[in-house]
Amino acid sequence: MAENGGDKITIGVCVMEKKVSSSPMEQILERLRAFGEFEIIFFGDKVILEDPVESWPICDCLIAFYSSGYPLKKAEKYAALRRPFLVNELESQHLLHDRRKVYEVQLL
Repeated sequence: MAENGGDKITIGVCVMEKKVSSSPMEQILERLRAFGEFEIIFFGDKVILEDPVESWPICDCLIAFYSSGYPLKKAEKYAALRRPFLVNELESQHLLHDRRKVYEVQLL
């Protein structure tokens, strides 16, 4: 972690590969790289889908977005194990599975 003054902050990108190559994600990552203070690690589909969370890369911050086929519970298990700073909440992403819940939240 960057607390010792010299190391870069490690950002883990735990999203399906199709999301990584999307234009919005590319824009986000390009802007982060421009700072020069971050090391970005892509977990990749194989790691996310097949590997146990104990062997996933360790990071200081985690970006994780739900998409079709994404093992959200597994990402939550990783977050509980490694305790990275979560750029976006994981638990609330369960709402994306049910449109009615999304509408309820929007009405609040």
